[in-house]
Amino acid sequence: MKRGLDVVQTGPLAIVQDLGRPGHAALGVGVSGAADPASLRLAHRAVGNPPGAAATEVAFGGLRVRCRGGLFASVTGAPARLLVGGRPEACFSVFHVPDGAELRMGVPAAGLRSYLAVRAGRGELPSEGTVAGALQVPPSGQPVLFLADHPLTGGYPVIAVVASADIGRAAQARPGQRLRFRPHPAPNLGEDRP
Repeated sequence: MKRGLDVVQTGPLAIVQDLGRPGHAALGVGVSGAADPASLRLAHRAVGNPPGAAATEVAFGGLRVRCRGGLFASVTGAPARLLVGGRPEACFSVFHVPDGAELRMGVPAAGLRSYLAVRAGRGELPSEGTVAGALQVPPSGQPVLFLADHPLTGGYPVIAVVASADIGRAAQARPGQRLRFRPHPAPNLGEDRP
């Protein structure tokens, strides 16, 4: 079975976009491409695609797609309510869309254009270095939190990293215990130095 998405409903407008064709204006070819290229790049970065790969640009929500074969996906840009197989998922994260599940995108609370990117190929990311505190999501969709004995490399999306000050607290969680993760501001890496 070939993996992919079948469109059930487009909403007001859903089009395939990439970063366009820069550098050809002298030939009369406009750049075109995604209206919000930073959001398109972010969606691809989340799922491990090249930044210029094609994604679905969705204007004002309403998109419904059915998955064939199970895929990892990310939605960036205008934050919209997402349901995958009836369960809520978060924008600006990586989530698994199981085979046969329908992804539904609501109307964004703010903004206009959302970007849906899916992991190309078989849905697994190439190996990358991992660190203590990395939160990785394998195809099952059940996250794995790496602690002191973590592998040196991993092949699935890393959707977050627990702050080093909180790793000890995470290590005390019991099997099956629910954990809640909250965004933390990025550390100041010396940008304020003269």
